[in-house]
Amino acid sequence: ISNSSIKTVTIPESVKYIGSRAITGSNIEVINYNAIDAVTNGEEIFYQAGMNGNGITVNVGATVKSIPANLFGGGLASGLVYGTYAAKVKNVVFLGNAVKSIGDSAFRGAIYLESITLPDSLENIGNRAFYCCRALTTVNIPKNVKTISVMAFADCVALTSVYYYAIGATLETTGNPGWDSPFYAAASNTDVCVVTIGSDVAAIPDGLFSGTYLTSVIFEGDSKCTSIGEYAFYSNSRLVSIDLPDSVDTLGAYAFSYCDSLTAINGKGLAYVHEKAIYQSKNMPSDWGYEVYGNINYYFKTPLHPTSDQITWAAFKPGSVIPDRFFRDCLKLNHVYIPKGCTVGSEIFAINNFDNINARLTLRVFFEDSDYEGTSAWRPIITTNDGTED
Repeated sequence: ISNSSIKTVTIPESVKYIGSRAITGSNIEVINYNAIDAVTNGEEIFYQAGMNGNGITVNVGATVKSIPANLFGGGLASGLVYGTYAAKVKNVVFLGNAVKSIGDSAFRGAIYLESITLPDSLENIGNRAFYCCRALTTVNIPKNVKTISVMAFADCVALTSVYYYAIGATLETTGNPGWDSPFYAAASNTDVCVVTIGSDVAAIPDGLFSGTYLTSVIFEGDSKCTSIGEYAFYSNSRLVSIDLPDSVDTLGAYAFSYCDSLTAINGKGLAYVHEKAIYQSKNMPSDWGYEVYGNINYYFKTPLHPTSDQITWAAFKPGSVIPDRFFRDCLKLNHVYIPKGCTVGSEIFAINNFDNINARLTLRVFFEDSDYEGTSAWRPIITTNDGTED
């Protein structure tokens, strides 16, 4: 169908198949999409639709189960970035709550899209489904979403608000969670981008907001979130601080790595923190991850590796997990106290450079043995002047 006089297009429920460039009317203002579960063949289904007007409103029917791949998207050509091939969709309205999937590249390159509220029925968001929707300011991820594919909202540069409510979503990845983020390079043209995490969200998936230009993260009250996944906020250059709810006890590898502006991660419930959770976040305090108590008293059950010039003695809390080679090359270390219930890794006092062995001071390590007359009894088990371990 190619007719410049057409202003309204209705796709009936009975439609099962739509081919490449099937509808190309340049003055289309309204698309009523009612096909329950249609499939598409090729790209640019609504090729340059509505380009002469002020933007198309798409009404998605109450019985529609899926938005098929490439339906309103602009294909893979260079014109994608500038909206040359995509339909001039401005608003999308879901008239019901039946849509379960939005296909790959369904709105890819729809640079005029300003408003869309995804329905609670949604379960799957396809690869680059909203890639390069450069006018989109707000995105909601509903509670029933189970999978979000690579770069689903990447390069949505105008985002100011993201509402994430998916209770247990996982991200599809090509094996590079740092760069496969659904929100990669999103919000890069805005001064503020606020992410709100719903109270029922159980975990922040690996790589979810990696490479995003968000400025703040808000967890709703009574949060059930327990973990921040690997690369979850990797390389967020504008994030200055984050207040984690008490329910969060785990930070994965590189969760806040390369966050150049980050100065504070506040979380009273943190217990298991990967040693590279804040790797190369150069403005984080050097003593983050432990309380000052005398010298250093770690409060994470799995604490961060100290640097060699930070520490002369350490006292762990009961139940701590001390990782392998934890005190490697800590040449100033002279006393360590390990209470009951701790799990101790291998080679925790390793020295990588044998030239440094003679530089180590006398090291005394005390394990809590037993309670005696109401007080903790400590017994020394290691005393060494040459860096060896007995």
